[in-house]
Amino acid sequence: MNRQTSLAALERFIVSRKRRTTLSLCFGAIPKGKRYALSLGKPFHTFPGIALTCLTLCASLVPAAGQVASTYRIKSSDVAVPPEVKLGDYQRTIRPFQNWTLICDENLKARKKVCNVSQVIEDMAGKMAFSWSLAATQDGKPYMILRTAPNAKSDGLVSLKFDGRSQAIDVHLNGCNEMVCVGMLPVGPVMRQQISQNATPAISYSTVDGETITVTATLKGLTEALSPVK
Repeated sequence: MNRQTSLAALERFIVSRKRRTTLSLCFGAIPKGKRYALSLGKPFHTFPGIALTCLTLCASLVPAAGQVASTYRIKSSDVAVPPEVKLGDYQRTIRPFQNWTLICDENLKARKKVCNVSQVIEDMAGKMAFSWSLAATQDGKPYMILRTAPNAKSDGLVSLKFDGRSQAIDVHLNGCNEMVCVGMLPVGPVMRQQISQNATPAISYSTVDGETITVTATLKGLTEALSPVK
C-alpha cells in the first residue's frame, strides 16, 4: 500500500464524516471483542470538540412484591440500542482487518451509521494495556483517541516513539474513569506519514505506582480498515 493510497483513504474518511457515516470515540476499552457503545450526539464535555453520548442498557430485573428473585435472567444484548430507536431497527456489523477492527452500528430506519476503527493491545491475562481508535470532530478533522489502563497517571503523558524520529510525540491524558484513561492526538502531517508507512511505534506511559508501561503498536492495516467507510 503506497503513501498516496493511504492518504487517499484517510481523506475519504474525512469526507465520509460529512455524509453521516462517522467514527465514534470509544471511551471504554474493548477487551476480547466487546465494545462499550458510544454514539455522536450530546457533547461529553470532558473532551472538547468531540461529540459523545454514552448509550447504556439497564439489565437489572427487580422482582415484584412477594416474588422470589430468580437465579437466572435473560442476558441483554451487547449492542446498546439508542432509546429513540425501535428494537429490530438497529444492527451491528463487525469486520476484522489486519491488526484493526471496524465496528459499525446502524440505525436502519434513519440510515445513519456510526463506526469505530480500533486496535487493542492486552497483556497475557487479557487485560487492556493500550488501545487507540481513529475518530473525527464534527467538522471532519481526524483524531487518534488513545486509551490506557485506568492506573495511568490521570495528568500524565502517553509517548509515541517512531523509528527515524529523534523526538517522541507526547499526548496529554484528558482524564480517567474506573476502566480507562483517554487522550487525543490530532492526525496531522506526521501521523499521516506514519500511517502511510505502516509504522510500528513504541508507546509508553507511567502508572500511579511509578511503573512504566511500554507496548509496540502498529498502523499496518489501518488504511484497509478505513476503506469500507464511505
